[in-house]
Amino acid sequence: MKQTKTKLLCLLLAVLMLLSLTACGKDKAKDSNLIKLGDYELLYKGACIMEDSDGNDAIVLTLDFTNNGKENASYLWSVDETVMQNGVELEAATVFTDYDTFETVIEGQFTDVAPGATLEVRTAYLLQDTTSPVEATFEQFFGKNNKGETFLDTLVRYGQLFQQEQHEAANSLFGGTEAIEIATPPIPDAESWSTIERLNRERELVGIYLSAHPLDEYSIILNSLCNTHCSELGDKQELAKKEDVVLGGIITGVKSKFTKTGKPCGFVTLEDFEGSGELALFGEDWGKWRGIMVEGSTIYITAKCVSRYGNANYLDFQIGNVEYLQTVKENRIDRFTINVESDAIDETMVSDLQTILENDEGKAQLFFQIHDVDSNTYLLMRAREHTVGVGHALIQYIEQHPKMSYQIN
Repeated sequence: MKQTKTKLLCLLLAVLMLLSLTACGKDKAKDSNLIKLGDYELLYKGACIMEDSDGNDAIVLTLDFTNNGKENASYLWSVDETVMQNGVELEAATVFTDYDTFETVIEGQFTDVAPGATLEVRTAYLLQDTTSPVEATFEQFFGKNNKGETFLDTLVRYGQLFQQEQHEAANSLFGGTEAIEIATPPIPDAESWSTIERLNRERELVGIYLSAHPLDEYSIILNSLCNTHCSELGDKQELAKKEDVVLGGIITGVKSKFTKTGKPCGFVTLEDFEGSGELALFGEDWGKWRGIMVEGSTIYITAKCVSRYGNANYLDFQIGNVEYLQTVKENRIDRFTINVESDAIDETMVSDLQTILENDEGKAQLFFQIHDVDSNTYLLMRAREHTVGVGHALIQYIEQHPKMSYQIN
């Protein structure tokens, strides 16, 4: 939940002159000037008008920044501020306190503040005029702020400030030796993307999947329980030869339209490891399945391809059931058997399998079938204390060993 507090600064010129005096004084602040923002507190102490580097009027706000968090934090990367006048957001101002060293009023913002400590900071903005009220809004800086900025925007902001400081340091008489070091913005805690979301973002950005394929975790389902590839969807004559058409994949495109007669219809692009194909659903069929056929979903389809109106030349693809691949994997795999040749078993294989199986939790019963090469006999053993989810790491490990194989159910 965003925590935002707004402080209205009535900045008529006469009041501003008064504020400029109290900002430098030691009067005790009123409770109404205390702004609480999650892990931080701001105490508004006053404001004054100063000239920026170009001689323009700028308002300078003075605040006490208290870090109530558990880690060091700087004002710059902990608090987001927005200053408005006449309905327009004001631009940040460069106000020097020392033209010899090019020190600015905002340098305290870069300083890390220890947990429980307080630091006086100032912030400066260009005024449109010196008579209209100014409204300042402060918000704890995490996730998206009230301007819709994300951490990526924070990094851009950091880069701009860094370049500005470099430019100002280059103009310094001291050759940049007095340049302020800008604190690096902390990486915010965030929920990790799911595998499918991460891979979809990879594909969206570069056009291909980089780190993996979103169907890797379901390869055992596609290879063991399906009898049709998505690229075969266009050949209805071949599909009609199968008693049941079973296929799975990830939905990469959905188009919802209306026919000339006004009936709703949908065109769904489904992709597996071998390629892609398109499903066309009309009327009630589209209304029944459109809820599960969402772009990015991984689905398992059971269907039939039958003649329409008793005419063998008109084939209709009729869907009997649609399930998520995750559901199928959890419910259809009751037993998983690892087959291995006895002469391939060594300490390395045992250690590798133990590590993989410890991280592969699920409901499928686990069996080992050992083939004794010398006697040509088989020994079947069950792991009574462990069940597996048959993850991609386990399948990949088995497939990489020529003397290992697996079977389900």
